[in-house]
Amino acid sequence: MKVKRNQIDKNVRAKAYLSSLIIRPSIRSFKTLQKISERFIGSDIEGMFNDQIAIKSQSKGPDIRTRIIRPLNCQKKLPGVLYLHGGGYAFGEPEQDFPYVKELMKVRDCVVVAPSYRNSLKEPFPAAFNDAWDALIYMKEHADELGIRSDQLIVYGTSAGGGLAAALCLLARDTHKVNIAFQMPLYAMMDSSLSTESMKGNNAPIWNEKLSVLAWDLYLKNTDKNKVSKYASPALERDCSNLPPAFSFTGEFDPFKDENLTYIQRLEKAGVPAKFKIFKGGCHGFEIFTKKGEIAQKAIEFTHECFAYGIDNYFNPQD
Repeated sequence: MKVKRNQIDKNVRAKAYLSSLIIRPSIRSFKTLQKISERFIGSDIEGMFNDQIAIKSQSKGPDIRTRIIRPLNCQKKLPGVLYLHGGGYAFGEPEQDFPYVKELMKVRDCVVVAPSYRNSLKEPFPAAFNDAWDALIYMKEHADELGIRSDQLIVYGTSAGGGLAAALCLLARDTHKVNIAFQMPLYAMMDSSLSTESMKGNNAPIWNEKLSVLAWDLYLKNTDKNKVSKYASPALERDCSNLPPAFSFTGEFDPFKDENLTYIQRLEKAGVPAKFKIFKGGCHGFEIFTKKGEIAQKAIEFTHECFAYGIDNYFNPQD
């Protein structure tokens, strides 16, 4: 899908193309982006209780640095949100998304658990997936001390974080080790085949086919490309029965548009409640780069409405 500059929404266009000067399909660029994200480490969300813990890895990896955010002076147990940042599986830290976490927590009180999972620049799959899974299991096993309702464990992620969120739902269903109330894999990176129409030839700003090729190569570095796990590439799973209700959206020109649409359609076919929107003129992560303009505001409103609806309506007690 070739994208012309004037097809990108006018309120997003300038910042989106400016970002392309930094986000380049090269190892050097990815390393620079990781250094930029590391500058946010240690930052807090004002007006909230901020903590940092080390979750022990169950896969012989290093302890998982994890941020815990919850409202101040709240005595009751709250929904628990496993928040997984984006970055093509290659780079990123949870603190980079704290401005968006703060806005999300204004919609409904919740406890956010945000792990700094291992990025593929250092360790490929299954490192990031294992870290995310360990954080989810930690939430379940330590719900009381975290102040979390055990019947409302939520997985939420953007881009690669969305891919991890979808993959966690698959493993949770397959193993019955944890029950997830609902999932929000936003513009998720979940199809390693790079074969969809929205992906092929995509040259949009912020994220496109060339960046995706490099990101998947790094993530699946130690994986036989003919034996890719569905927990690495959730799009491989055709049976979406018994998965948690889902909410998602993408931009019209997001390379991940088609794989997200297919995932939602498979959920609906399996009888799983799902809601999905495509925003005209949007590229990947457009609402992050600018909150100005109708398209960004509508995407943020949609996200917040879905989050509120999920918390108000979906519960899944632990076995």
